[in-house]
Amino acid sequence: MATSGLCLTVALGSAMPTGDLHGTAIGLNTSNELIYLSITLFVVGFGVGPLIFAPRMSCVKVIADRC
Repeated sequence: MATSGLCLTVALGSAMPTGDLHGTAIGLNTSNELIYLSITLFVVGFGVGPLIFAPRMSCVKVIADRC
C-alpha cells in the first residue's frame, strides 16, 4: 500500500506543475525554458535514478552479508 501511494505521489509531482507552466514562469520571474528544464530533470531522474541506485544497493547488501 505504501509503494502504490509513493508511485502516485511521484506521478502527481511531475504532472501537477505542467498545467500552468507559463504562470509559474511569470510568478518566479524566470523563462519558460527554465521551467521546462525543471520538469524534464525531474522525469529523467525518476527514470535514470533506479538504474544507478539499484546496482549500488545490491553491492551494499553483498558487503553487509560478508560482515
